[in-house]
Amino acid sequence: MSKTIYESDQLILLDNGSAGTLLLAKNTNNTPKIIDAAELSPVEAQKIGMVLLRWANSQGKAPTLALEQLERRAILDVLELTHGSTTAAARLLGCSVRMVQHRVKQFRKEGLIK
Repeated sequence: MSKTIYESDQLILLDNGSAGTLLLAKNTNNTPKIIDAAELSPVEAQKIGMVLLRWANSQGKAPTLALEQLERRAILDVLELTHGSTTAAARLLGCSVRMVQHRVKQFRKEGLIK
């Protein structure tokens, strides 16, 4: 039996119990449909990421990625979606433009972006 970890109007995150897997579903007419994480919008992915971190912590499981790595991946993915617009990326991520610009500068020094 699956246990609901997170639920919104559109998304459900389920713990599949003994299988040790997490299932992501979209609410369609109050019927969950299992989906691929690639179908998530950046905002949905960010919310689910935070829920997963809290869930892993509550289960005594170490998250597979450090918070810094999650932040980096989220910013780089959203910058790709916004064609490099730091203003649009900041709006989608719910943070300041200055923060995104600071990270872009840092990523350039690290050779992650041009």
